[in-house]
Amino acid sequence: MKEEILVECSHIEKFYGKKQALKGVDLKLFANKITFLMGENGAGKSTLCKILALLSKESNGKILYKRREIKGNLRDEYKKVLGYLSHQTFIYNHLTALENLNFFANLYGITNKKEKIEQVMSSFGLTEYKNQIAGTFSRGLQQRLSLARTLLNDPTVLLLDEPFAGLDPSALYNLAQILSELKTRERTILVVTHEIDDTVEIADNFIILKQGRKVFEDTFYSKENLKNTYFEFFGGVKQ
Repeated sequence: MKEEILVECSHIEKFYGKKQALKGVDLKLFANKITFLMGENGAGKSTLCKILALLSKESNGKILYKRREIKGNLRDEYKKVLGYLSHQTFIYNHLTALENLNFFANLYGITNKKEKIEQVMSSFGLTEYKNQIAGTFSRGLQQRLSLARTLLNDPTVLLLDEPFAGLDPSALYNLAQILSELKTRERTILVVTHEIDDTVEIADNFIILKQGRKVFEDTFYSKENLKNTYFEFFGGVKQ
């Protein structure tokens, strides 16, 4: 069965003045697959994620959605199926979890918002916390609320920039299981991450960036092999 490519980068370059952050990066995101995008700080991972989210403009190259370049009317179509989670949670700390989700449901123009909010709260184990002020949440609960917000519009393209950062082992494991379940629902998921130990099993594809270039790409890798490959590019002590 032929795999469906939902999103594709073709020779993406990004300049900030004279500094080149991305150097001809090619990337394919497949339906029902999770892709891990890895690399050291400054490798260009977040920059590429922002370009895919249409929050930053590539200097050269093309972004395609279902084999068509994203421009004109297709930009609006793409935005409707897009979910993006950045380093910032975009959660209002003075509001409850329910009030936060209501706010974003109105912002997204979701018509069946009550049903949708109940659905995402249940999916992320937030129902019992719905009337709690978000500013009192642990890092794990805030991340779950932020992901619930991201999924309100039921995106088919999910771009997550460091979703595991700052999570304790239990929260990290729970989030990994949620993402594993989400990929079975006709979605493609890109995860920018440094985590290997507790999350590698959920990924289908791995891409490593180094100094703005793609230096490695492969399908499922064991934890040990992925670590060894990563350290070949960046040094360190192999486990």
